[in-house]
Amino acid sequence: MLSGIGFADSGLARTGASTGPVLGVCKPNVIAFAALDIFSSPEQGPRVSDSRTQQLRFPAWGSVATLIALAVASTATNLSNTFVQDDLPIIKANALVHSLRVWQLFTQAYWPSGFPRELYRPLTSSMLALEWVAGGGRPVLFRIVSILIYIGAVLAVYRLARRLVNPGAAWLAAALFAVHPVHVEAVAVAINQAELVVGALLALLVTAYIDRRRAAGPLTPRWILGVAIGYVAAMLFKEHALLLPALLVVAELTVIADPRRWRERAVALRPFFLVLLLVAVSYLAIRGAAL
Repeated sequence: MLSGIGFADSGLARTGASTGPVLGVCKPNVIAFAALDIFSSPEQGPRVSDSRTQQLRFPAWGSVATLIALAVASTATNLSNTFVQDDLPIIKANALVHSLRVWQLFTQAYWPSGFPRELYRPLTSSMLALEWVAGGGRPVLFRIVSILIYIGAVLAVYRLARRLVNPGAAWLAAALFAVHPVHVEAVAVAINQAELVVGALLALLVTAYIDRRRAAGPLTPRWILGVAIGYVAAMLFKEHALLLPALLVVAELTVIADPRRWRERAVALRPFFLVLLLVAVSYLAIRGAAL
């Protein structure tokens, strides 16, 4: 990937200053400054100066390809695993996920009969049912799907990180996410696909919010509806997606530049957050009725 970093023809050559032998265009101290600056600004490549430099860029395809390779390399050993831990009661011994009658899962608790009725994750159960039927109950398809969802989560984290830091630093953050051992259980156990899906969805929704707010565009009813649908889907996979409004508030307070006073911003954003509140309350009501 480092081979994709290079200097274009620089305006330094037009200044009449001696540029030295390094790459024919830049002094060593200028290159060092650029290397340090690679972690400083989101979305835009680092600049050595305001008007006399070109950007250092990681090739987009190379960044994505290497992240995919890291995600696969860190999880491929799971392909030979059998059902383990909570996979046994929730998938292998659970007749409800052995057919395509997924509509009945929306009125059932996540855990099968004989276990406490405490969790409600109908989309997770539906996804597991589809995988069971498609793969004939063999664990390998569950492992493949887990790895594919994990790749999606890594790329969603990379997309979000690019909104916060320079592309180089964003790649490093996503690469660490891809290989960090804390994610072993999330990929090795099939039922933890729910965590991967929710992580990816929340990263994408926060990214969408940051993009819309930075573009200074209105939060239109159609856009709000799209976010609300994503919010509902995430909660139906796993309940910790309820935290989405809190994540959006943190983003608003930390990475959104808005010249308006706080009260004006709150008034403008109130309809959007009220919709999310209504969605969350509705989900909790449906969850309570099912359990």
